[in-house]
Amino acid sequence: MTNNIRIYFNTDSELVAFTKRVCSMLKSDVAYLTEFGITEEKINELNNSASAFAEFPSDDYNIGSIMTQVSLKETNKSLLLIALREMEVRVIAKFGRRSTQHKNLNLTKINYATDDEIATRAKDTYSYLEKIQPELVEQGLTPEVLAALLVTIKAYEDAKIAASEVKKNRLINTRERIEMGNNLYNITRNYCNIAKRALMYNHPNLANHYVLPKRSPSRAKKPTNFIYDNSTKMFSWDAMENATSYQLQVVKNEEYVEIYAGEANHFAYELPQNQLKYFVRARNQKGFG
Repeated sequence: MTNNIRIYFNTDSELVAFTKRVCSMLKSDVAYLTEFGITEEKINELNNSASAFAEFPSDDYNIGSIMTQVSLKETNKSLLLIALREMEVRVIAKFGRRSTQHKNLNLTKINYATDDEIATRAKDTYSYLEKIQPELVEQGLTPEVLAALLVTIKAYEDAKIAASEVKKNRLINTRERIEMGNNLYNITRNYCNIAKRALMYNHPNLANHYVLPKRSPSRAKKPTNFIYDNSTKMFSWDAMENATSYQLQVVKNEEYVEIYAGEANHFAYELPQNQLKYFVRARNQKGFG
């Protein structure tokens, strides 16, 4: 099972740089280390793993993809809501605001509905308009106009699904990136320990090179300016000194549930309708601040 908790506290780029430096030292000392199981082939494998980890999509890349898809979804939502209001104008013009027909459109407070509710109600509205379309020809509701509404609904649904998929992919990529980083750190740490022990008696100067990164002198402070921007659907907070990663939590049923862990000081997230409490905290080699 994938461990979704980082076991190393330096940044991903720092881990790559450290692993590359260790590989360079191991190659220089390989003549003394082969009998202890550290071969040139294994060193090359570790170096290649570090390169693959460096090329793995960063969280900033995932955030960019999310923001692009969320923006596209919001644009299509606006177009759909405009189209639905235009249909409402036609129905009111024909039957009146207090009519059964207007009530059956089910558009009351649709601007405040969730994304899924908007999609469902829009399709229900379309189905109802199909039934009464012949009565609204004079108000401009032609079969072509109704077909255009269906296209708008489909475009919104597609954009909504795409936005949801990139968010899921981000979580998958985050787990994969943490797993890759943990594996890289474990192997690098193991090779450092082996090399240090193998060289400490006959080549102490070389042994002293294999030292793991030092811990930070103090815990990371609590992030400041923690806000949620409803226009971008994004949590953000200040980057904190000595912090190597952050954890965002939501309180559900009196339990703290992690919804984000990573190096970025922002996270794309759509707030549910019910009011919940959210907290962010910084992390470094000393643990959480």
